[in-house]
Amino acid sequence: MTDLLVFLFFTQIISPNIFYQDNYRIIPPLGRIKSIAVTPFEVIAVNDDYLLIFDRNPFQMKSSFSFDQPIELVGFDEQYNEIWLSGRKKMLRFNTHSSILYEYMITEDIGRFGIAEDYIYVDGVNDYSIEKRTGAVKNLSAFPGTVKWFQKTGDTDLKKYPWLSPYVYFDDMSRSQVPNQSFPITAIADGGLEIFVGTDRYGLLKYNSISWQKERSVFGPLGINLRQVRRFEDKIYFISESGVSILPQGAKDWQYLRTRAHPSGFQIYKGTPVFGLRMNLFSFENGVSITLNSTPNEIIALEGDNNNLYIGTTQGMFALTKTSGKLTPFGPSKYSVYAIYPAYDRILSGGEFGLYSYDRNDKSWTQIMPFGIKDIVKFKDEYFLLGLNNQLIRYKPPEDISDADTNWVMLPYFNIYDIDADSDVVYCASYAGIYYFEPESELFKVIYNLPRIKYDHVFVVNQNILAVSSKGIFQLPNQKRD
Repeated sequence: MTDLLVFLFFTQIISPNIFYQDNYRIIPPLGRIKSIAVTPFEVIAVNDDYLLIFDRNPFQMKSSFSFDQPIELVGFDEQYNEIWLSGRKKMLRFNTHSSILYEYMITEDIGRFGIAEDYIYVDGVNDYSIEKRTGAVKNLSAFPGTVKWFQKTGDTDLKKYPWLSPYVYFDDMSRSQVPNQSFPITAIADGGLEIFVGTDRYGLLKYNSISWQKERSVFGPLGINLRQVRRFEDKIYFISESGVSILPQGAKDWQYLRTRAHPSGFQIYKGTPVFGLRMNLFSFENGVSITLNSTPNEIIALEGDNNNLYIGTTQGMFALTKTSGKLTPFGPSKYSVYAIYPAYDRILSGGEFGLYSYDRNDKSWTQIMPFGIKDIVKFKDEYFLLGLNNQLIRYKPPEDISDADTNWVMLPYFNIYDIDADSDVVYCASYAGIYYFEPESELFKVIYNLPRIKYDHVFVVNQNILAVSSKGIFQLPNQKRD
């Protein structure tokens, strides 16, 4: 019987459907690993909708890819040195060397797929074959016997490894304020002498199948919905809804601290990391959570200098003295304070209805402008402010702090969601990419070496631009900005 040709759909897909360039790298979150495939030298995993590639020895992530579509299963074709993925009613063929992605449409969801010498076999409600050379998709009545199958890990697969029981992991006290939270096993791949175990938000583990000794890869932050990124000494702290993710200088594996609620600010206080949780200020040391102080209202911003910790809340601002630990009202009251910038001669406070300046010499507050401000960055001898209306404002304080502060101007660019600066330019996260503003030329320029998508945040850390979107965290070295 002649095979019925259902259809042929063979399309080359390049960015933005798949994000990959040599200029930047993608930092994936510590999400849910759905599927794992093992090669002689690499481990390939689907984590949420990211494709991750790890070296087997040493056990470290070496590259990642972000797909603008759901992906579920991963398999590796050793003959063509290509990766195959299942999506929603489609198979994806990806070559990591050429960064080319092909789609093969299937009429229903895919349960599993197999790889043979000349064909890819798809098991769904109906059975299909995909010819590797032509891309022809055909109906099948039966599968041949020499096929290497890739499918989701189920209870039967878990029972093959009883030493993993109860098939979940737990954080220890030094990692979490909620250490009894469980992180289940979601994928297993047998690599012969090594067993690879994927989890939901606990990372990827490699077990020696003889000694059962394990290594663990914590390959990214707890989440990508970042509120802040801070650097203190040799560590970078990423603040997200799930807690604080920490990347030590030069390290491959991440550290983290899971919190009971979304941290609303982060600072170093008396040499110890502290963060706000709702109306409380916490430190966390050696598995013990310590409440340093409480405010009458929810904390939304934290900054500090040599003497004080400054706390912005939904109804005003407070100062916590480092010597006495006394909390006192300080600055604007009644309304939300979103941004605080302590400088050597003044303290700027951006709130719901304006920008305020505190003269450290006169010990007095002045309203600078009557516009809501949610972010403040300093650039040389001036400041750039982000308004609640997502517009950028340029402000240069007078040389004599006693003079009237009127030297500010709104810049003609809207839909900016976050800002940061280095020694050269001011970076802007926008709805259509990362832009930068050159104060000398007074021009906005787009960074073409990053995907032109909506970004919620931008940070400059260690000569790198970190651009945060719903698709992931993109890291671009400053020297590759243009």
